[in-house]
Amino acid sequence: MAKLNQSEQKILEEINAWKGESPSFLSKISSTLAKPINLAGQLIPNDVQNKMAEMVQNVMDKLQTASNWTVSEKIIIQDIQQYAPHIQEIKDIKTVSIQDLDSVSQEYLKSNKLASAMQGLGTGLLGWVGLIADLPAFFVVAMRLIHQTSLCYGYSREGENAEFETNYMLHVFKVATASSIVEKQQALSALKDLETDFYQEQEPSDDPLVKHVTKKIAIGLSSKLVQEIITQILQRKAIAMIPGVGALLNSGFNYLYMQDIGKTAYMLYRQRFLRDKSGRGKVVTIKIDD
Repeated sequence: MAKLNQSEQKILEEINAWKGESPSFLSKISSTLAKPINLAGQLIPNDVQNKMAEMVQNVMDKLQTASNWTVSEKIIIQDIQQYAPHIQEIKDIKTVSIQDLDSVSQEYLKSNKLASAMQGLGTGLLGWVGLIADLPAFFVVAMRLIHQTSLCYGYSREGENAEFETNYMLHVFKVATASSIVEKQQALSALKDLETDFYQEQEPSDDPLVKHVTKKIAIGLSSKLVQEIITQILQRKAIAMIPGVGALLNSGFNYLYMQDIGKTAYMLYRQRFLRDKSGRGKVVTIKIDD
């Protein structure tokens, strides 16, 4: 447990202020433009809607098979070693100044924004066919950015907490897709509930049936979140599919959308890092016999 210094307290205050802000201009303007249009019946073609389940499964498969999404813990450690030569493992990151970690995470945000913009260059020209092919790749780039950000602050998907960390990243993604302050607060509340459950450690069960059911629930939750996120992305992207506009907008749209996702991850993982540093830990219930 460590007492937060004045600058760290100020960071938490800034994060709390951000949590109360309305979503970005991109989210609001795309939502506003979409409101007069029946997205389900007019702007998004029926065949695209029918492919929703296929797209969700495609993304879920990518989350399973591309476990690290080209993310290397070793490279991230090397990048942080420029500021803190003593660290050797991800767990050592907890001892590094948050200002140094911020510098590293912001570099990853820059590179992923550019990658996403390049990825989106051709999508507007190909229309919905290009979007269907591009969306899973966009999703994975976004998850890669969130994953890199999580590692920058010492949170790894390796080990026994892998399912929780993956669900945490998806919840971060859901916050980033919010198009209104109400949606944002709902997503933040769901993330808080997920975190609370994790830090309130339950007595482990050796029953394989219980473990199997728990895993099924986690997978189901991830699938539901992926579907919600894809729906939000489709609604935003639909604006970029308007004939004569898509080719001009889509690259910039990807760039700005990735900015939103990166900023959300940046804020939420910094908050988690500082809360853990200040002494938050798992709460273990101890039963005392009378």
